Amino acid sequence: ARSRPVVAGSDAQDSDAPPAGWRRLLGTMGGPLVVDAAASFAMGGVNVLTVLIAVDVLRVGEAGTGFLQAATGVGGVVAGVAGGALLARRLRLPLVIGGAVGAIGLVWLAVSGDLMMAMVAIGVAIGGLLLLDVVNTTLIQRLVPDEQRGRAMGLLQTSSAIVYSLGSLLMPIGAAVLGVPFVLTASALIVVVGVGGGLLLSLAAPTPQRPEPGRLALLDRPIFAGLPAGRLEAAARRLVPVPVVTGETVVREGDTADRFYVIDTGTYRVTRSEDGREVVLRDLASGAVFGEIGLLRRIPRTATVTATSDGVVYALDADAFAELVGSGTGLSTRLLDLYRGALSR
Repeated sequence: ARSRPVVAGSDAQDSDAPPAGWRRLLGTMGGPLVVDAAASFAMGGVNVLTVLIAVDVLRVGEAGTGFLQAATGVGGVVAGVAGGALLARRLRLPLVIGGAVGAIGLVWLAVSGDLMMAMVAIGVAIGGLLLLDVVNTTLIQRLVPDEQRGRAMGLLQTSSAIVYSLGSLLMPIGAAVLGVPFVLTASALIVVVGVGGGLLLSLAAPTPQRPEPGRLALLDRPIFAGLPAGRLEAAARRLVPVPVVTGETVVREGDTADRFYVIDTGTYRVTRSEDGREVVLRDLASGAVFGEIGLLRRIPRTATVTATSDGVVYALDADAFAELVGSGTGLSTRLLDLYRGALSR
């Protein structure tokens, strides 16, 4: 491709302008950054105000602080479960729900007059704010290309930490001057404005790249349960269809392990060479996976997989497989245990 001529005084010579890649990235991430800033500011302030609410407002002492903190943990668990269910469908709806729930919880906390009501309110508030965090992470994984995702997540984490610290500093100062109820209500307004601004910016951003439903369904297996929705979608986009015919060898014992496979259609036989003879380990069909052992243990293929009928398998390269495994606690162990009995035989 020919390079564009440089014109004197043009933006191309502006050394202070960010590179095109960064400009594009910032434009894509405008919505998630605004939403995250609002949620992080409110969450940072609420976490610091917990002690003030328990001791000075509710007058339940240090024990009350512990109860309020426990309620935030419950809210986080509920947000994680709700986020997994909502994100399987769309993103803008859970974004609105998270903002509304978070704002309602903050206002509720502002008017709470006893410990029990405050516990429920702070759980609702933190649950809504954490749901916004889950949505943001998934949205970035859909919007940002794979090669820029690390940079995007680093930018989000950096901005989140800065704004969280500002909330932790400014909201207690505001509470000392204007009162806790006023500050909590103001933070609820900030969340509503942040979510609204994020939605407006997201409308101008590129349409989120959702993988084909068929590819995503290939990873909708119990073995992948608990993985973030965004990570599953990222892996589904990188799946490559590989048509096979009867008798074709998909992987061969002793070869270098470079791919992980998910079976779409067809049947396959797994064999291993022992004392000069071929031993059948198992037969596989639609929905089964193979090729994980060599990648996880970084060893050559431990068995041969041959198609016993025409079909299609989907392949995931080693780097994408490593990212998928790294996103879920215990996934590598579950994969290694999948066929442990057959391999031991």
